[in-house]
Amino acid sequence: MTHRRKRLRQLIQAAISASLLAVLSPWVIPIGPVGITLATLVIFTVALATPPTVALPAVALYLALGAIGLPVFAGFVGGISAFTSVTGGFLLAYLPATAILSLAGRLSSRRAVTIAALILAEIIISVFGCLWYAAISELSLQAAFTVSVLPFLIPDTLKILLALSLSTVIQKRLPASP
Repeated sequence: MTHRRKRLRQLIQAAISASLLAVLSPWVIPIGPVGITLATLVIFTVALATPPTVALPAVALYLALGAIGLPVFAGFVGGISAFTSVTGGFLLAYLPATAILSLAGRLSSRRAVTIAALILAEIIISVFGCLWYAAISELSLQAAFTVSVLPFLIPDTLKILLALSLSTVIQKRLPASP
């Protein structure tokens, strides 16, 4: 496969992944000021199923679409104000979490490494989101943790397990890269 065809395939995969994020992320199951979304499920699945050259542009495109005002974030919100809200820290953590997860998936095929990378990606999102939440809302870290992280431990664990399963299925169906 030529370099141009490979790059075109990666761009198409990134666009499809960003589209999935944009379509699935706005839907929220409300739990206080922070709700359960499918954003991390899609991000984790894409990061595990595709190389960093697909996963990082996909998440960056999703964030850019939201930043310019398209209602692709939780609750059908868009615009720069989403990044400055109490949940903006979660959005900002998506790229570093994607990078770590996608790179770890490429560096090792061991299941234990993949699971550790998933947990680390979730920790990055939760810690950065919680710190941001505390700063913006002027709450203590304990209060911010209680509101923005604690209620999501079980749903996020389920999303990690589902992303692990979905990414395995997707990897088997994607054409092998040369």
